[in-house]
Amino acid sequence: MTAAGPSGGRAAAALLSGTALALCLPKPGLNFLGWFALAPLFAALDEASARRGAVLGFLAGFAYHATALNWIYWTCRFAHVSRFVGLVALFALAAFLALSWATIGLFGSWALRGLPLWLKPWSWPPPGPR
Repeated sequence: MTAAGPSGGRAAAALLSGTALALCLPKPGLNFLGWFALAPLFAALDEASARRGAVLGFLAGFAYHATALNWIYWTCRFAHVSRFVGLVALFALAAFLALSWATIGLFGSWALRGLPLWLKPWSWPPPGPR
């Protein structure tokens, strides 16, 4: 990783993870990806600082929401709104919604520091009923 942010490989892994999660939704119907979609994000968050974890979480959330909410762009185009305004609307909403993913990436990279990579996915779900 560089001093300014995540390396290209980690950023690509976060973007891939978010896009794969969006493809699990009913319309694309690739729900089998749900079993694997978070693995690139967990690998990217491995030993990341809290700041870089927030950036990686933001990238994953942005990719997820930009892919899942593509209908906003097409609705704007149907209403004869310019392409620029449609893309701004889509990307602004995706960026706003990705802020919650950034928070999860921040706290997740902090809380999971030091755990073996194979154990990280099992530490995210809340504990079951007692």
